[in-house]
Amino acid sequence: MENQEKTHKTWVWTSTENSREKQKLSVLAVVETIFFVLLTWFVAWYFDSYIHIVTAILIAPLLLLKTPKSIDEGIALFMAGIEFKEKITQNKQSIGVLLLSAAMNFAVSYFLAKQLLGAEGWQVILSVIFIIYIEIVIVMILAITTITTITTAAVIITTALVAAIITIAIAGVWVVIVAEWEKLEMLYTFTVTFVVASIFSIVFAFMLHSLVVKFWVTAKSLHPNRLINTLEYIPINYREQLTVNDCRYSPELLPGIGKENSIFQASGILKKIKNTGNFFKIFLYIFMYSVWLFAYLYRWSIKSTAWFYYPLVYLSDIKKIRNEKKEERAITDQGWIGAVLFNFFATLVVLINFDVIEDFKCCSINIDASKIKPLLNSWIDPLSLWLVIASIVLYIIAISFYSLRKHREKQNTFEKNIFLNKIIHWIIRLKFILWYVFFAWNLGFIWQKFDIWNVIFNAIM
Repeated sequence: MENQEKTHKTWVWTSTENSREKQKLSVLAVVETIFFVLLTWFVAWYFDSYIHIVTAILIAPLLLLKTPKSIDEGIALFMAGIEFKEKITQNKQSIGVLLLSAAMNFAVSYFLAKQLLGAEGWQVILSVIFIIYIEIVIVMILAITTITTITTAAVIITTALVAAIITIAIAGVWVVIVAEWEKLEMLYTFTVTFVVASIFSIVFAFMLHSLVVKFWVTAKSLHPNRLINTLEYIPINYREQLTVNDCRYSPELLPGIGKENSIFQASGILKKIKNTGNFFKIFLYIFMYSVWLFAYLYRWSIKSTAWFYYPLVYLSDIKKIRNEKKEERAITDQGWIGAVLFNFFATLVVLINFDVIEDFKCCSINIDASKIKPLLNSWIDPLSLWLVIASIVLYIIAISFYSLRKHREKQNTFEKNIFLNKIIHWIIRLKFILWYVFFAWNLGFIWQKFDIWNVIFNAIM
């Protein structure tokens, strides 16, 4: 019995590979979602800026366009590019990329390095690091544009070579600026700079290669023949990000690529780093965490949009609405008697607020509307009551369809019942959304009225 209960358990405290495969809810993932929603709004309140909220809302849907087919295609394409089947010396186009990259980077690095002639100290070091970043981006753009005809091996060799050229080009001007430095210190500085540039080049080669692959398979999934299926997976992918994936799920270059080769997932790379020397181990740990931080920021930004998108996802989850068993369960578990009582009191609140009734007496219940209305207006925004009215109307419509469905059951019109089930199921979902918006609206109303953020901030500080 205990084994069966564990097997049928639908949630876990923290995610594991097994729980993610079975799409089990992670308590930690839900806590993260709530935390980042609150953090996002706290930042908006503190800095009086909403640009990060708007940006996250606009970008989130574009990053969730994946299907099982596109995931398999992406992994196949990515792995095909790094099997090193082709030697770089046998590809004229690859040699052309190398030469073009070297020429462009030498010219750009020389121009940028000249701008450092008036700089000194840490300003020089930071400027040089910035230049290295620019050069790596340039060479990667050149190499990635021909990714369909050259292998990632060519990209890595290209970026590694150009990283060396960048360092040499910068060194020529840097020596002039800091000529008073001792030769040993200069040699050590340039050696470290070269190592940094080379590692960044190789890692960014793989990262940008994965981005190109992802964009390519995403573009294919938006083809008219596959568009509907892709859009249907957005709610599933979004729910997975909010309630299944937590911080214990380490980032990977492509969805599912870690199963193919663990080196392309953060956890796999960290295992490899453990076998390196102490000096490089510390450096690589810092570097890897700084790189993978962007992947976590991407996940957290999606979680922060839960307040906006989750209701829409809940309403538009076509795959769940198409599931006949879940339709039937949603209808039969509705609790129609309890719902009647709930909607009765909701209607009573609306009527009191709009001064339709002043006193209500029924059996032992005696309500003085003149005393209740001020209390309601203290905790409920009057404008939000229109959502309650819309929900009550939807409930009445749902009851009508439910009654019609019961009538159809007696006539054994099974096909028409399926259609009625879909309508009732969709209305129930829409009704829940209206109540969600109502409670969220008034939570914000109370939050603003009592200045909760300021209270919390003062309590912490």
